[in-house]
Amino acid sequence: MPAPRRAIQSEPDRLHALYQYEVLDSPPEPSFDRLTALAARLFNVSIALVSLIDRDRQWFKSMHGLRTRETSTRLSFCKHTLAGDTVLVVPDATDDARFADNALVTGAPYIRFYAGAPLITPDGYNLGSLCIIDDKPRAGLSEADQRTLQDLADIAVDELELRRHHREKETGLRQQAERVTHAVELAQDAISLLNADNRFVYINRATATLYGYPVDELLGQPLDLIYDSDGRQRLYQEVLPVLRNNGAWHGTCKARHRNGSVIEQEVSLAALPDGGMVRVARDVTARNAAQRTRRRLRAELHQAQKLESVGRLAGGIAHDFNNVLAAIAGYAGFLVDDLPQDSAEAGYARQIASAAERGKTLVQQILSFSRRDSLSMTAIDISEVVSETAGLLSAALPRELHLNCELPEALLRVRGNESALGRAVMNLATNARDAVADLDAPSITIVVRHRSTPIEDPGTDRTEATEMEGVGPVRLLDLADGRHELRIGQINHPGGTIEVSVIDGGAGIPLDKLERVLEPFYTTKTVGKGTGLGLSAVSGIALSHDGGLTIRTGEGRGTEVTMHFAELAPTMGQSTDTRASLAAHAPVATTADRVAAVNDPTSDTRRLVLIVDDEQTVAQMTADTVIRLGRPALTTTSANRALEIVHDRHGEIAHLITDLNMPEMMGSDLAQAVKGIDPAIAITLISGRTPLAEGDPASAIDHVLQKPIARDQLERVLSGLAN
Repeated sequence: MPAPRRAIQSEPDRLHALYQYEVLDSPPEPSFDRLTALAARLFNVSIALVSLIDRDRQWFKSMHGLRTRETSTRLSFCKHTLAGDTVLVVPDATDDARFADNALVTGAPYIRFYAGAPLITPDGYNLGSLCIIDDKPRAGLSEADQRTLQDLADIAVDELELRRHHREKETGLRQQAERVTHAVELAQDAISLLNADNRFVYINRATATLYGYPVDELLGQPLDLIYDSDGRQRLYQEVLPVLRNNGAWHGTCKARHRNGSVIEQEVSLAALPDGGMVRVARDVTARNAAQRTRRRLRAELHQAQKLESVGRLAGGIAHDFNNVLAAIAGYAGFLVDDLPQDSAEAGYARQIASAAERGKTLVQQILSFSRRDSLSMTAIDISEVVSETAGLLSAALPRELHLNCELPEALLRVRGNESALGRAVMNLATNARDAVADLDAPSITIVVRHRSTPIEDPGTDRTEATEMEGVGPVRLLDLADGRHELRIGQINHPGGTIEVSVIDGGAGIPLDKLERVLEPFYTTKTVGKGTGLGLSAVSGIALSHDGGLTIRTGEGRGTEVTMHFAELAPTMGQSTDTRASLAAHAPVATTADRVAAVNDPTSDTRRLVLIVDDEQTVAQMTADTVIRLGRPALTTTSANRALEIVHDRHGEIAHLITDLNMPEMMGSDLAQAVKGIDPAIAITLISGRTPLAEGDPASAIDHVLQKPIARDQLERVLSGLAN
């Protein structure tokens, strides 16, 4: 049963209810047409209509036996059904005053009989009627026939309700789809749909932006368009098989932007029933870069902490260990001098001296690695450093090994520390010596050259530049000739680059080991053959000189290690010829020499050397060395006692040799005090580290020597003051 018609029903409310169905002027629908056809058959009439009463017209949703789609409400029979909620029956319209003069009665279709059942909605609004019409009058409708007609009208209302619910559902789905589409378009992730052929059928704006293609250009393209050859291989051999078997895949991969740049992305795939897929990609290039930066910063912090620990260890052992080494090396040297050179004992002494020298080198390497040794930087001739180091190497290398030195004629100067650069060349040469040890005709070449133009990249980056603890960005390149090159630091310098290369023809460095050769304490040598600090120390020295390092190698093709330094421009009037420059470098008297010569008429009596070291063994060994060099010596372990001696015997003292770190007074402070008493006394500072610059006019220090003191160095210092 339909809901009862509202007792008081305003026309605007009724019309609003009608318009909610959005049925007016809609195309014919079979469900309504079946109702009117059924009504015409049941009641044996020529016309049956589903009539909806609009503001000024009646419009027929369905018409059986009538061609007109609508008529004016002035002619409408159905509008009279709006006043009630029961079937309106007109047996003969010509006998009804309401309709007798109606044009539809007096003219076609010549209505005589009319019966209309109201279309009452569930909430009680009367929308019109389902009516039957005939051109012959009838006695009326039985009660049963009226119920049947009303049932048909109620079915028509049910169809209207179903139609509205379906439309609302479609509208809701459409709106939901629009909202989803809008959300997908606003998403930062690249979202796309692909068909069973793995071609794009939908992409959002983020997808087009991510890969650099216009939307219409990417649609219809295969998925492998955004991958390189390696990416395509992985797509077809790994990703798609997993997707088909499991229905989903998630992972990371690299894609290619239209301009060729690499995109790091996280991708999720979900299979669709039709064989296609949903693909969601997220650009993680920036995130990964930030993570790499965080890892690098953590590594740098870890390295700084490690270097701090090693530096403290190095600083702590340098003083005490060098004192021990000084005594060992000194007294071993005395034995070598005093024993018959061909005796076994002299050989033992030489081995002791060699071991002490290795200990000294190890301490220097640790200090270089820890970056805690303060290097005094001066203008130096790099060829002279290499030449002197080569001279030392020649005596230490096996006789069958040939050492070549290629030095330029021009004077090439860098701002650096002569001792550190010498150690770097020594370390590289030692590595090269080990690399060619098994060859029939081993040889090493040391080359010094000048380069005025930048080095172009000789190959392609094998991987992205990585961060190595304590070293910084490291590049590994594949060269065109099949070799590989490792690069760190500043390779090119604007004002010109000076390069020092050590080249060997050994077996080369395998690629997996080349990636690690700069790591501290990493070594491929057997136990007892290497500490793993050589190349790490060399890289530290190169970087501390604001330079760079390259290692070019290949298996079976030897190794070339090159240090790159900024050229120091020559000063006004300076000769550019190395040999002429070296010949002109005659010894020059120090400030103390000149003061003694001018102010002390008895300078020829100044021969006494005062030695101050809180370690008695070192002080005595140094004194013994001085005595062997033909000079008288006096020792003390107290800085305060040294000042007393200077007060009492300053006219006799020609030279003060003092340790830097002492409990009562720093050696540098002692030097200042001694100069205040007698400026003519020359002062040499000795230490396991060299924080003071030699010859600094503002300093009281005339010479700086490192522990353990080499006898030839001490002899040169004292010879400059000999009468």
